[in-house]
Amino acid sequence: MLLHFLFSSSEETYKSFMQKIIKNIERDKIIGVRTDKLKTYAKKIENTDFADDFLTSLPHKYFEENQIHIFLLNLIKEPNLLFDKLEEFLPYIDNWATCDGLRPKIFNKIDEKILLSKIEKYINSKEIYIQRFAIGLLNSYFTKDKFDREYLFLALSAKSEDYYVKMMKAWFFTTALSYHYLTVKEFLEKNIDDEEIFNMTVQKILDSRCFSKLQKEEIRKLKIKRRKK
Repeated sequence: MLLHFLFSSSEETYKSFMQKIIKNIERDKIIGVRTDKLKTYAKKIENTDFADDFLTSLPHKYFEENQIHIFLLNLIKEPNLLFDKLEEFLPYIDNWATCDGLRPKIFNKIDEKILLSKIEKYINSKEIYIQRFAIGLLNSYFTKDKFDREYLFLALSAKSEDYYVKMMKAWFFTTALSYHYLTVKEFLEKNIDDEEIFNMTVQKILDSRCFSKLQKEEIRKLKIKRRKK
């Protein structure tokens, strides 16, 4: 049933596009089904016996199967069940798109201390996409009113030289800067030793529409100052 839906919904041009932007998984594992169709399918099978069986049938073969899996997880309304299902699935994430699409709605409502304890656990993982997932949660849920300066250090504590982890750190720092400019600017200046992460962050800031010309000029000056050291 599922595979019939996936292959009948495949679009060759979209498949080629996805194969280009998700480079670290085998090309034949991407069928080429648009995200809106996958989300609609997940909603259709939500709370069915088929969905329950599917969530326990790991690992999946195709990228789109993993996408349906995360969209089902995003719909779970019971925190303990969600965390159990996350523990089962997180080790199988193998690309940035699946990682970044996993944003359960219930995380907006649960106790932030519970969520932070999970984030700390995930950040200490040795798996790069579990680390990226953890920093992505900080980026999604802890950059506005729930923000704390310590979360910047928490994200920085993820020990990885992987590009996708470093880029998520840069994304989080950029988002946090847009809401807490002075605090995060000072952090960027004094606490980031990794040159690659610093440069990634600066580039994301300069590419963003969330900052004024004056703010971008101040960030450029930070980079110039850093070069002179």
